[in-house]
Amino acid sequence: MTAPGVDFLNPSERSDLMRRVRSTGTRPETLLIDALATVGVPFETHCENLPGKPDIVFREQRLAVFVDGEFWHGGQWRRRGLTALSEQFPDAEKRDRWIAKIAGNRHRDLLRTADLLKDGWTVIRLWDRDVEKDTASAVHLIQRGLSRRVTPSPASCLPDRSAAEFFAGIGLVRLAVESAGWRVEFANDNAEEKRLFYATNFDDADEHFDPRDIHEIAAKDLPPVSLATASFPCTDLSLAGAQRGLEEGTQSSAYLKFTSLLTDLDRRRPPFVMLENVVGLIHSRKGHDFRICIERLRDAGYTADPFTLDAKWFVPQSRPRLFIVGVRNDLDIADHYGADELDQAMTLREGKLADFIRAHPDLPWSLRPLPSPMRADLRLADILEQIPANDDRWWSQERADKLFNQMSDRHQTTVRDMMKSSRPSYGAVFRRMRNGKSMAELRTDGIAGCLRTPKGGSARQILFQAHKGKYAARLLTPRECARLMGADDIRIPESLSVNSALFAFGDAVCVPAVGWIARNYLTPLAAELIRGRILRLGSRR
Repeated sequence: MTAPGVDFLNPSERSDLMRRVRSTGTRPETLLIDALATVGVPFETHCENLPGKPDIVFREQRLAVFVDGEFWHGGQWRRRGLTALSEQFPDAEKRDRWIAKIAGNRHRDLLRTADLLKDGWTVIRLWDRDVEKDTASAVHLIQRGLSRRVTPSPASCLPDRSAAEFFAGIGLVRLAVESAGWRVEFANDNAEEKRLFYATNFDDADEHFDPRDIHEIAAKDLPPVSLATASFPCTDLSLAGAQRGLEEGTQSSAYLKFTSLLTDLDRRRPPFVMLENVVGLIHSRKGHDFRICIERLRDAGYTADPFTLDAKWFVPQSRPRLFIVGVRNDLDIADHYGADELDQAMTLREGKLADFIRAHPDLPWSLRPLPSPMRADLRLADILEQIPANDDRWWSQERADKLFNQMSDRHQTTVRDMMKSSRPSYGAVFRRMRNGKSMAELRTDGIAGCLRTPKGGSARQILFQAHKGKYAARLLTPRECARLMGADDIRIPESLSVNSALFAFGDAVCVPAVGWIARNYLTPLAAELIRGRILRLGSRR
């Protein structure tokens, strides 16, 4: 067996293979066509007048069949046990070109399948290797697809890649998933200023943004979607929220209403769910809240796949977060693992998360092997606005001196070293209470601390600059915070105060982190789950 991450062809062999690839008339296709000829139902082949040019079409029954090459359509890397498409080409020439082409084919497969489904067609997509290995099973599936009485797969709405965004905030989840080809059809948040922020950036907000409290929303209010996301409140999972937990907390308990909606949707529930929260959820109340979180997902009809991502892999901000992908438990998924097989899927699931998974084998784990994100080459200095020294946003020297005096001896020594340079260097500062005393803690590794929701000014992050024997300080600006969240070009409402803008970003998600999940998890899994199933849209309600 080829070792994971090792290309099995050298560049010249791969180029020769590419030249010999046929788009029509392949052996699996011919085998299937010959076998279907005995079924007795008329069909056409290679229909160019339909979206995606299906290989086989039963026009009267409105059934379109595709035989997809697993290499070109992004199936081979999973079959080989790799964790990402990129691992299939570690050393090949024109690597980026092949990856872009295959990812493009995957995108078009979903898009054209969605077009056919919306037009009332039934669609079956088959991997060429599966057809060649077991032609009879492929014929049987097609015969079932010809019957209108067969219940279609719950994966039928996946090609649409539509999403409902709960606890939407200012819409950064939307920015992320839409950058990866998904589309938000419903958003909900009851914070008025966040609604203003959202509407400033999305012209269609009036059409699908529901400003009610989630407890006022019923399942009948929700459109059918492929994905539901929930960045539910973390307040009651922290010390600041007295660790009241998911059940007793006044804010974090909103998660229970979210899962109740999923339960009430029943057969209309989305195939995928994505949750986001602080990593403290894992050990909140000695793991009790995390167990409740997974149990409620299970009771709504989902498996659970938790993993952690840190924003620092994408932007210069330390922001570790826990994500949980839930998949409908009536969708059979290949190559996902349970608690006893965690070693097969350790990446992004280490430490306390791995300990929890192993300690709770009874929970519905479905762990997908994931690649490690590529570290972005961005530093704090790269996202700063150029603010003149005489700008009022820089603090007075007296205020900057007070900040310096709140630092530990070690951090003051660091500042003195920074002052020796002829060029500006930067650090990020948070004030924290240590042993009943307010301390200024300096970070100078080129990474900002985690943006927070400032209340009373205590949690606002401070930029510290030093060079040529001097130092200066100011708050990070809203635009700098936007860049630290990967939302560089987002429009900030002019009517919002600085504190309100900082609160909005501190309560949001890192855009490229969520985009990474969409590209490396949600879209590839959606493309896998539309194969070998009868896809047909039912009633929209």
